[in-house]
Amino acid sequence: MKKQMIKILGLLFLLALPLSFVSCGEQSSMDKKTAEMLEKRYGKVVSVDLSQSGTLSKAIKEATEEENIPYLRISGPINGADIDSLKEISHFIRALDLLDATIESDVPYHDYKDEKEISEDNVIGEDMLNFNRLEHIYLPIATTKIEDNAFSYCSNIETIRIPSNVVSIGSRAFHGCYR
Repeated sequence: MKKQMIKILGLLFLLALPLSFVSCGEQSSMDKKTAEMLEKRYGKVVSVDLSQSGTLSKAIKEATEEENIPYLRISGPINGADIDSLKEISHFIRALDLLDATIESDVPYHDYKDEKEISEDNVIGEDMLNFNRLEHIYLPIATTKIEDNAFSYCSNIETIRIPSNVVSIGSRAFHGCYR
């Protein structure tokens, strides 16, 4: 009963957000107009296509010599080690396109204090993507759940694309997202 109430409250919260903040859909790639807007705003996209999870850091180094990566697109499998790699460069990332990525639960990730388990495949875990400079995020199409505090204190977030197959949104998933 409590879980159903939390799910209902989470969905009501999403309905109360500004429409520019949340969108839902099934498209597996970003529409051309949105991609052009992001490229105009942030410059060239750095795209990495992973064939194996745990290799994001190496793939980014191979894709660009730039340290500042404001617009990053990732496709293929990612795991906790890749989330940790993203956290290391999160102060540079403004737009993150994960539409064609999948999340694997085989390796834990770390928040500022603790090791966190990814509870199951294709779940946005607790404190997983709370990058305070992030402005636009496009979640993986395969995402099924967003856990508590997943985006807490993403105070600059303008757009978040949540796939229509998300069945659960944790309490305070968007706590501190003020824009």
